[in-house]
Amino acid sequence: MISYIKGEVTYLDEEGLVIENNGVGYQLAASVQSMSHFRVGERYKIYTVQVVREDDISLYGFYEEEERVIFLLLNRVSAIGPKVALSILSTLTVDAVVGAILNNDPKTLSRSPGVGAKTASRIILELVDRVKKLGYQVRPEEIQPPADPMKSQNYQVAIEALLNLGYARNEAEHALKDWNPEETLEEGIRHALRRLS
Repeated sequence: MISYIKGEVTYLDEEGLVIENNGVGYQLAASVQSMSHFRVGERYKIYTVQVVREDDISLYGFYEEEERVIFLLLNRVSAIGPKVALSILSTLTVDAVVGAILNNDPKTLSRSPGVGAKTASRIILELVDRVKKLGYQVRPEEIQPPADPMKSQNYQVAIEALLNLGYARNEAEHALKDWNPEETLEEGIRHALRRLS
C-alpha cells in the first residue's frame, strides 16, 4: 500500500488533485478539508490510502496523518465505503467526527450526505472503542456554529477551496454570499460553483 507521496501538486479541482513524483502524476481524491490546504505549484507530503477493488484502483489523499487514520477507521465500518468516508470528512472536521463518536452524537454524523441515522449510529457503535484506543478522550459537545455565516468554519474552508481553484477572493465571497450555515461544506461549494459557472 502507498502510505504517502512527496511531490508537486500540478492540478486541483473540486474532487481532488494530481501530485507529480519522479515524472509520474498520481491522481488523488481528497476531502474538501484537505483540498483547502493545497496549492498548484507547491510541494507537499500527502498521506494516502490505496483502495483496490475488482473493477477499480483508487488513491485517496490527506493533508494530515490524523485525517488518514480516521478515514481508515470509517472505511472499516460495514456499509461505509471510501466515498462515504470521504464525504464525512468533507462535511465535518476530524475533531467533529471524533467528538460525535465519543459523545454518542449520531445527529452530527448524519449531516454528511449518504449518512442516515442508522448508519451514524452504526459508526458510533463500531468505532467508539477503537477511537478511545487511539488516545482520544470524551470531550464536551461542540459549540453551535455562530449565527453569522461569515464566521463559520465551513464558510472559511469553502473560501479557501474556491481560492485554490483559481477564483479571486471577491468572486468566492460573492458566490458564497447566500451561505446557509445548515448546509454541508460539499453542498455549499457545489452551489457556489454553479453560481460561478
